Amino acid sequence: MRKAILLSLTLLMLVALVSPLLIQAQVPKLEEKTAGELGEMAGEAGYKQEKTLPEIIGGVIKIIISLLGIVAAIIIIIGGFQWMTSGGSEEKIKKAKGLMINGIIGLVLVVFAYAIATFVISSLSKVAQ
Repeated sequence: MRKAILLSLTLLMLVALVSPLLIQAQVPKLEEKTAGELGEMAGEAGYKQEKTLPEIIGGVIKIIISLLGIVAAIIIIIGGFQWMTSGGSEEKIKKAKGLMINGIIGLVLVVFAYAIATFVISSLSKVAQ
């Protein structure tokens, strides 16, 4: 077990040390393009070059809510796994059901939070214009 953890940490550190070198190898390719060409390419791809503050805040909130949704889904999956591996034990099944119910409640809250955040951000965007 210790060897596996030590090997994982060593590989993680190696990747952390090597990745900046790989990224620097790509920088000259980007420098070949001028800022105007990159802006033109972004426009063709449908990206706006300037975002308003409500759009930036909305993007951050949507990312956070998405991560919370993933956490709620993982909790539901863990509850299902515990139920499947309970071996018929009533106490373990009750614990697994509780975990799944809490995960579903969390997922419903995340969906409502997403709806509210989308409404508020769109309202702020209209006011800012």
